[in-house]
Amino acid sequence: MIKVTNLNKYYNKNKNNEIHVINDVSLTLPDTGLITFFGASGSGKTTLLNVIGGLDKASGIIQYDNETIKKYRLTKVDKIRKEKIAYVFQNYHLLLSETVYDNLKIALHAINITDEDEIKKRVEYVLKLVGLYKFRKKLASALSGGQMQRVAIARCLVKEASIIIADEPTGNLDSKNSLDIMNILKKISKSALVLLVTHDKNLAEYFSDSIIEISDGKVIGERASDKENAVLDAGDNKIYLQDLEKIEENNDNLSSTIYLENNENKKIELKLVERNNIFYLESNVKIKLLEDTNFKLIDAKSTDFTKTIENDDFEYDHSIFSNNLKNSSFKLFLRQIKDSFFNFFNRKKRTKFFHFAMFLIGIIVAFMNISLANYTYVNKNTISYDNSVYKVKEDYSKDVANILSVAKTQGLIDEIYNDQSMLRFNYFTNYYKNTEVTVTDYIFNTNLIEGNTLIKGTMPVNNNEIVLSKKLADEILSNIDSKATYDILIGEDLSEGYAFSAGPRYKIVGIVDRDSKCAYKLNANASSFIVYSCFTTSKYDQLKGYLENNGLVMDTVYNITYQQIKEQNREQKLILVPVIIILFAISLVYIYFSMRSKMINDIYTIGIYRALSYSRTKITVKYVFDIFFMTLFTTALGYLMITLGSSIISKAINKVSMGYATQIVASEFLSTYLILAGIFAVSIIIGILPITSLLRKTPSQILAKYDI
Repeated sequence: MIKVTNLNKYYNKNKNNEIHVINDVSLTLPDTGLITFFGASGSGKTTLLNVIGGLDKASGIIQYDNETIKKYRLTKVDKIRKEKIAYVFQNYHLLLSETVYDNLKIALHAINITDEDEIKKRVEYVLKLVGLYKFRKKLASALSGGQMQRVAIARCLVKEASIIIADEPTGNLDSKNSLDIMNILKKISKSALVLLVTHDKNLAEYFSDSIIEISDGKVIGERASDKENAVLDAGDNKIYLQDLEKIEENNDNLSSTIYLENNENKKIELKLVERNNIFYLESNVKIKLLEDTNFKLIDAKSTDFTKTIENDDFEYDHSIFSNNLKNSSFKLFLRQIKDSFFNFFNRKKRTKFFHFAMFLIGIIVAFMNISLANYTYVNKNTISYDNSVYKVKEDYSKDVANILSVAKTQGLIDEIYNDQSMLRFNYFTNYYKNTEVTVTDYIFNTNLIEGNTLIKGTMPVNNNEIVLSKKLADEILSNIDSKATYDILIGEDLSEGYAFSAGPRYKIVGIVDRDSKCAYKLNANASSFIVYSCFTTSKYDQLKGYLENNGLVMDTVYNITYQQIKEQNREQKLILVPVIIILFAISLVYIYFSMRSKMINDIYTIGIYRALSYSRTKITVKYVFDIFFMTLFTTALGYLMITLGSSIISKAINKVSMGYATQIVASEFLSTYLILAGIFAVSIIIGILPITSLLRKTPSQILAKYDI
């Protein structure tokens, strides 16, 4: 039973063009039967039917058996629609790209029936019932209007709904198909409640159990149907004379009989003239000889010949359906993944441009990430300065050289040395393989290592010999072979100079036990302009205080270099970040409107899914998978190609340049894949905004958007 109390609905409320489309309607509808809502176009009958069927919302109370709706909430209404209600639309609303079988299967998925055996049993049973079993593998788009409407009815039957909402189900059908559809609905109404809207008064009178008349949004009457006086067009090229008004004229010379559909305000003038045994007819109305048509005259009522429910073979028995099934939501979940995967590759050609644009967005994101990473992270491995070496920060407003000379005179500085050197070590393991190690370090005077223990070899005796600290020797060996010993270094050459440039060559003669990463030779050049100092004393605090008193700052070369690089990066980021923000915003806007365009293109399908009682969550999840695979094969693919490709190229360049080339990709493994996860997250969140906005609307509103 359905009970409607004080139902009201407005369009353009409180505006000049306000329409009170449902005006304080209260009704009680039975559990079974065929109830027709009848009225003129625009009277509000379809809107009322949609509200009762849960497709639209209105203020008031609707009670479905023990379920009461006082305020329209989509989640609660969807639950009732899924359990109780099915729909037959004037425009059929089938999924045209799906087969007849799959249209019914999808309707069962909407109510969480996933058992394939049960689906097969139900679908084949109802298709046989409506006479379409042999068309089960045919696409819905290939069916005639009458066949489509039969599929729509079968979709109701397969669901085993207790309430059928039929909005103009015969509006697009010819007379014969209209009778067939109404016969089926009449039979269904013996075990379910069928609520019908139609403009065909004869169909309403003949098939309905009762008729509710609607005018200007109000119920103006409720009565039993007048089956006896209904005149049906059977669509079989027969004219049933007893359905028409009969006028007879008889005299001795002429007998005439006229049959009229409606005798109101009709004046027929006929002249019958004979000449040479031929009769000529003149009339004020259009005349056509019966023999020139396909019509046959039958002296009976059409109801005597109309195929009615009582003698129809249609016998709907839903007791054969099983309701105690273990249906798996996981199966639907996997099906959604599978469908989304294949749907991506089955898109129309016009979407290829969109996919290519998304691919370019991925490339843009990759370059933005690479650029930002290079100016955000300082790769400490590229700073080879030793932490035991200090530098006075340059200040051109002060006489730095003089201040340092005084410090040296006072014994606060051991020595002032030249800038760092690029040292290259070449080691031939055999005649075809060359191992080259490049390190950026300092060459100091040997007087700094007096008293330190020689681990291997001897001290330099001329300017062409050099001694390595243990730390520097260990670094060189780690780049050759983890099992290599100091023996392979003694006697080998070490060249000084930057990559691809010639410089002095030194022979390694010894390894000294010193933790600083330095090299030592006789008579290392000093410079008053380069202010490095390697401390071997404990006078650090004294020197620091002295320099601060003179307005100078001292720190390790490592720290100073690190801060210099950070400052340079910060300046670059000030330029780069606004560009990245603009490009990122453009990408987000493009993704949003592209997904909105996709949603509009799919709005017909979305409307049908919602009408079939598919939950908003299911539809949203379906779109999430669609967006996921689209992102995977477009944006994410472009991003990974550039990111991983740049990483490979960077490593190759750095290897060829012996470590001196600036690193191209500074982002680490974790940040790369965090950004990849962000691409998916942003694409999905931005992508589903249009669909979540649409799904806030009622199913009727969504379908209306498509109809527009």
